Amino acid sequence: MRFCTLTVPDESKWDEKQNKMVRQPKYYHNEESIKNLLKYAVRFKENGEGVAYYDVMNLPRRDLDEAALEILKVQQCYGKDKGRRMYQFILSFCEDLDPLEVYWAGTVIAFEMFCDCQMLYAVHTGTEHIHIHFVFSSVKADGKKCDYSGRKFTEIKERIERIAYEFFHPSDGCNRIYSYGLGQTASMDELLADIRRNL
Repeated sequence: MRFCTLTVPDESKWDEKQNKMVRQPKYYHNEESIKNLLKYAVRFKENGEGVAYYDVMNLPRRDLDEAALEILKVQQCYGKDKGRRMYQFILSFCEDLDPLEVYWAGTVIAFEMFCDCQMLYAVHTGTEHIHIHFVFSSVKADGKKCDYSGRKFTEIKERIERIAYEFFHPSDGCNRIYSYGLGQTASMDELLADIRRNL
């Protein structure tokens, strides 16, 4: 059994060519979807699923409407306000883990993989598997558009799953250097020690 799995939410749509319903990734393509996706990631649901922790990178934390406006401003500034506007990845864990430690794993992943993105990430509990939603703009701080389709998604999926595994299993010989914070670097053992000192 795998330790964790990264997925992309999908939805059913009618395919005229195949003459049947098909599953395909959700495609966040308008201004309203930016705000809705940010709010979805941090809301509590009637089924008991809730947000244990959340944080942002390169966005205001307290006001999600303002965060959505900031994403929109960057996309418009670079003329990249058409097509896919947002991405959402969900990292689900197969083991019962401490939500705070999952939050810190999400923080490491966010800094390691998405430090140049406007992003919100949230740890959800109250479901069969604890999981993290990574919700981020399709436009990076340098104006380049993200493309996580096909082989590129497979590559980032493997990297994120490996980082998560190494976070919770640092003694398995995986002690590479991670970047986090303002230009700081540390091995996973050093990073975990620093995080646990601050818990």
